[in-house]
Formats: sequence, C-alpha cells, structure tokens
Amino acid sequence: MNFDTLKIHSRHLPHWESDGAIYFVTFRTLSGEITVNEQIIVKNHIIEGNTKFYTLIAVIVMPDHVHLLLIPLHAMSLTHIMKGIKGVSARKINETRGRRVILPR
Repeated sequence: MNFDTLKIHSRHLPHWESDGAIYFVTFRTLSGEITVNEQIIVKNHIIEGNTKFYTLIAVIVMPDHVHLLLIPLHAMSLTHIMKGIKGVSARKINETRGRRVILPR
C-alpha cells in the first residue's frame, strides 16, 4: 500500500483509497432481490467499464448483492467508479421494469 497517496473517508464505515491498490468491494441491492435478467444487466455494465475506468479482476452478481475485485485506472477514484456502476445499473434496471426516474434539477 502506498501511504503517500492514502486517503481515508468516513461515512458509515471508513473508506480507504490508495493509488494502484486492488479493491474488494461488496454492495447490496436497494430493494432486495433482482431477477436473473437484471443480474445480467449489472454484470454486463460492470464488464463494459473494464479497461475504461478500472481493471476488473473478478465480478460476482448475486440476487441481492455484488462482489467486485478491481484496480481503478489513472486518477479515477473508487467513489466515482462505484457511483457510475450503481447509478447506471439502477437506471438500466428501472428502464426494463418500465419505471421512469425523474432526477432533481
């Protein structure tokens, strides 16, 4: 771990970031379980980000949570990567469910 670039953020749990680090990330779905087709949407979106925003080592999408092993590329923060993964995946799932999401201005 490169302590010169170590950043520590506290929210609900501490979040540690260091340039060039490998991250194991777990996040859960907001509303419980997602269908198999929705799991495929999430997995495909995560794979699309490989080599653009991060180097993806492994991904496992379960009905109610996701595990990732990745290395952020360039100066891309893990926070920015996760907002992209979760936000775009949620939008795509809502589109397949016929939900229209209105974003605040």
